[in-house]
Amino acid sequence: MEDKKEPYYLVSTDWKKKPENIIKEYLKRIWIEEKHRRDKFILKLEGNYLRSERSNNGFILLMAVLANCIEYLSHKLGITFYDLVNLCSVEIIRHLFM
Repeated sequence: MEDKKEPYYLVSTDWKKKPENIIKEYLKRIWIEEKHRRDKFILKLEGNYLRSERSNNGFILLMAVLANCIEYLSHKLGITFYDLVNLCSVEIIRHLFM
């Protein structure tokens, strides 16, 4: 950000967060945006999600792929679709908060 003439103001809803951590998280944003651009290109989405027919079709395709993956895993593991979704959700939450 040294080449910018105007300052950037970064804020966080976590008042305990140190300024250097806010900056580190902000700098990760470019990689997140790049991933979204790549995903939109692969799925042939345009603009913002759910704002055009083409984007809606891409979103439906993404959900179908995800549902098929979960269905495959549930058969492979011998548990129901909903049990697998619940198990994955619990593991994600556990990973994020513990």
